[in-house]
Amino acid sequence: MWNKRKKINLSFLFLFGFCGIMFAANNDIVINEVMANAANEDTGEFIELYNTGTSGVDVNGWLLHSTADTNDYLGDYTGANDWGAAGTTIPIGGYAICVDSEYAGEYNTYLNANADPAKVIMVMNAQDTTWGLTNAAQSVILDDNAGYISTFTWTSDTGDGISWEKIVSTGTNDATNWSACTDANGCTPGILNSVAGAAPGPTPGGGTTAKLLDVVINEVAWMGTAANSDHEWMELFNNTTAEITLTDWTLTNEDNENITFTSSHKIPTKGYFLLEVNDSAVDDITADFDYSSFNLDDTKNTALTLKDSAGTTIDSVSNTSGWFAGNTKTDSTMERVNTKGSGTSSSNWGTNDGETRNGTDADGNNINGTPKAQNSTYSIAEPGTDFLKITQSPFSPYDDSPEPRKAKITYNTSATSKITMKIYNVKGNVVKTLIQQQDGGTNKYEMWDGKDDDGNIVPVGVYVVHLEATDRVTGSVEKKSKTIVVGREF
Repeated sequence: MWNKRKKINLSFLFLFGFCGIMFAANNDIVINEVMANAANEDTGEFIELYNTGTSGVDVNGWLLHSTADTNDYLGDYTGANDWGAAGTTIPIGGYAICVDSEYAGEYNTYLNANADPAKVIMVMNAQDTTWGLTNAAQSVILDDNAGYISTFTWTSDTGDGISWEKIVSTGTNDATNWSACTDANGCTPGILNSVAGAAPGPTPGGGTTAKLLDVVINEVAWMGTAANSDHEWMELFNNTTAEITLTDWTLTNEDNENITFTSSHKIPTKGYFLLEVNDSAVDDITADFDYSSFNLDDTKNTALTLKDSAGTTIDSVSNTSGWFAGNTKTDSTMERVNTKGSGTSSSNWGTNDGETRNGTDADGNNINGTPKAQNSTYSIAEPGTDFLKITQSPFSPYDDSPEPRKAKITYNTSATSKITMKIYNVKGNVVKTLIQQQDGGTNKYEMWDGKDDDGNIVPVGVYVVHLEATDRVTGSVEKKSKTIVVGREF
């Protein structure tokens, strides 16, 4: 604590960055494949890690565990069935197959035929004999003990001897980026995943089957517009890198009224799809779909469910107490915060801010919404997390002042983002560049020691930390600034 009996000169400054508390390459290690339903669950469960970075990373002692057993950690496997390079360092572009300590060699024949031993290491659960993974629903958590945490959760069973595989290794751990292995072996330890880079495929009917959250309900004008409260409209968004054809897809409301799409309805890559009442709700933007007998009730249980041509639920929005957001007084829409986050979570919805707007209504009024444009509430941070957060502030970098000596800066962005973070003085000059075009992610942090780019302690006073994150997939940019105080005891 700061000593209140002494005169203290304080100023606050909040920062985001990484100053080296966490090894720079640790966040390059990702959970890449999970065999939860092994043919022999006593010895055959494994979790595969992959190194996406440009340097080797030692994972010895890292925590890797399920939600049911949180003390499991990694150690070198040197048993009779060891395969690949020695040690616990994952090589560049290489794999760590994390096996049970009693691994019986189930995958060695496959490894011999397909994998490069110089690119694979075998490590084990150094705490227990098995990983104890359940088939139908569980999470695995990777923790480097220095601030980097990655989690993968599955909610269904892939089938006997079939693993879960990550589609884009550098992408998020959302359900949309994982799929059941399609290799005849049932899994692909030590090599490129069978589903790597896979996009939704066409069905015999000409529509597109999809995975959860490939297409999301992105904005809902359940209150109508200032011109007419009956002028309701909705917007869908395509999260994928492929055009999606909506043949025989359905959108259903709480009254079981259905909208059924046809082969003419397509959503472009990372694009929007606008549904309007009789194409009259948004006057200056042409609707992609006109509807008339589909009501967005604002007085009772609310629900919207989007299903693909196979009847698989792709997204849903539901709440027993009405819509999560939106305002009838200002005719402001309900906007999704993160397109890759859950539609049933209240924290992933917000009300249009009245400043970021697009389109006009039937009377020429500006719509308090963003039809066919990025939402005003949009964030590439994971839902429910702070994009930028400062703790241990005020702080003093001077040895003759009480602790804390450093400020902790935490940030949460999408895994596909590149971030830059700089600290400015009150004159607008950069005093410290903390991060320059590094990969984003969740639960990351930086400790700032109050020094500038030349290594000198900055004067006491107010500073500004500015964080900018650009999503490499969508091109969306999010910026935020916060102030922080550097102080000194006199």
